[in-house]
Amino acid sequence: MFSIRSLAALAVIVSLTAAAWAEAPSTVTSEWLTSLLADTSAEAETATEAETADAGDGLPIPFHTIGGYGGAAFTPIAYLVNPGPAGTVVGKPAASATFVRLGSKDLQSVAVTQTFFRRIELGYAANRLGLGSLDNDIRKLAGVDINRSEVYLHHFNIRGLLIEENSFDLPLPALTAGVHFKYNDTIEKIYDRLGGILSGLGYEKSNGVDYTLTASKMFPELAFGRPIVITGGG
Repeated sequence: MFSIRSLAALAVIVSLTAAAWAEAPSTVTSEWLTSLLADTSAEAETATEAETADAGDGLPIPFHTIGGYGGAAFTPIAYLVNPGPAGTVVGKPAASATFVRLGSKDLQSVAVTQTFFRRIELGYAANRLGLGSLDNDIRKLAGVDINRSEVYLHHFNIRGLLIEENSFDLPLPALTAGVHFKYNDTIEKIYDRLGGILSGLGYEKSNGVDYTLTASKMFPELAFGRPIVITGGG
């Protein structure tokens, strides 16, 4: 059940994120993109400076995942959020809110990030998942009232940019490592109500830590003159 909800939420959020990216003005992304597409020619440098000046107060790029770090939907991207131009010590903070409705169920996420020295990203996100009819379904099938119609998950993240894109004059991807602490402050109460049967489904505890390594590479004009970012990791 949780896997189906997650896949459906992913499809919806990816669609919303793609639409937002497509509709964003080019000046919004220029500060981020120009740092990745720097050209050695004087003409390109002049154009870059003009675009960056126009985009100084634009939207932060990349977006937030629902886990509260740079990326889209559930997928991290190696680029840090709103790092600022070269020489920036403290980038501008970025905040986001996401809402998805899936039939009787719904998901809300609020996130905030702050990047330092263009190398370190700190982030936090709070998620609320409305369970819809799940409590009633469990009551009918098992005769147990979990007395919960929603669950909450907290994410605390730190990511570090290990290698900048195109470093050493080579076509290298950006490489970012992250540590993500997660805490579900509702699941223990559901676990107790159900008499511990969640253990049979793989549940162990209400908190955990994820370690991530993400690589991203942008191809500036791959999609009919528009950039494509390919990202992967573990």
